[in-house]
Amino acid sequence: MPINSAKNAIPVIALGEVDSTQEQAKLLLSQGKSAPFLVLAESQIQGRGRLGRSWASPKGNLYCTMAMPCRAEPLAAVSYAVSLGLYDSLVQCGIDPAIMALKWPNDVLLDEKKIAGILIENISQDIQGALLLIGVGVNLRLMPTEARWPPAKLDDYVANIPSPEFLAQDLAGRINEYVKTLKNHGFGPLRGLWLRRAYRLGQEIGVSGDEQEPQKRGVFLDIASDGALLLQQADGVAAIYAGDFLR
Repeated sequence: MPINSAKNAIPVIALGEVDSTQEQAKLLLSQGKSAPFLVLAESQIQGRGRLGRSWASPKGNLYCTMAMPCRAEPLAAVSYAVSLGLYDSLVQCGIDPAIMALKWPNDVLLDEKKIAGILIENISQDIQGALLLIGVGVNLRLMPTEARWPPAKLDDYVANIPSPEFLAQDLAGRINEYVKTLKNHGFGPLRGLWLRRAYRLGQEIGVSGDEQEPQKRGVFLDIASDGALLLQQADGVAAIYAGDFLR
């Protein structure tokens, strides 16, 4: 039974083909829909991930966006909360935790291959105030043929694939619980949980930047209290707030 099936379940708006669930959530908010709610789509024609990159979105996978009030929780901390909720939902599907890892900043890996990604936006409305749009994509039955990181799909690992509706309900409930923990107890408990699942913690990694911030290499040392990745380099520890994780 999904964790979101209790009487206080977050409402789910199920749609067919859309531009993107993020845009549909924004449209619903502009029409007066009150958060929290979750938008679920069969497919997206303009799906996107971090940094405006396109996200292949054919029918058969999970594409959803959860709109929820933002109570001044740091955006970076919310990203870790969402990653943990997604990790738990996939374990509930039957995935062996031994082959799972969380890749900074917000991807879920199976056997070092990407099965899910997260996009979080912070928006503001006159009526509802600050809001979070939490977009999640999970490869259930299909995966992209071209990707920046090797992809995975759920049906290569478990016999019974949950419906997107079931997984969305479960995920929404888990995200909500982790965000409550963040609100009530701060980032510390979530940081500890995330680090125990972190990909390549204590190993040498690379993090790409932009033209002004070239690639850095060093040992993945820790996650700071503000959510930054701490990279041990020869000349000291660098705090990195954004970038692409490289092997």
